[in-house]
Amino acid sequence: MIKLFTVGFPKEMDEAALHTFFSDFGDVAAVKIITDQETGSSKGYAFIDFLDEVGANLAIKELDGSTLEGRTLGVRLADKQRRPRVSHELPHQQRSYEKVRQPKGKRPRRQA
Repeated sequence: MIKLFTVGFPKEMDEAALHTFFSDFGDVAAVKIITDQETGSSKGYAFIDFLDEVGANLAIKELDGSTLEGRTLGVRLADKQRRPRVSHELPHQQRSYEKVRQPKGKRPRRQA
């Protein structure tokens, strides 16, 4: 099975429409549109699982850079490894339960 990453399709397209659209190039096993967890709306990208490499490569060749309803499509092989999620918090916003103490000024001299 070959997984493709696609971006740029109209947000109104659902998984069934994407399945039909990509089926013109080969046997599609599954389609997964990535959605916002809170709103459920499409984030504008999806993963397409092709049963064979021939159909996947044909879809990349024919669709990458093409336009659909005025939008430019991006179609490529999906990364094999999942990338870790990146925290969007700034370092000073991250929670820390340790109190970090830093010296202030010079160390006092010993009194004799």
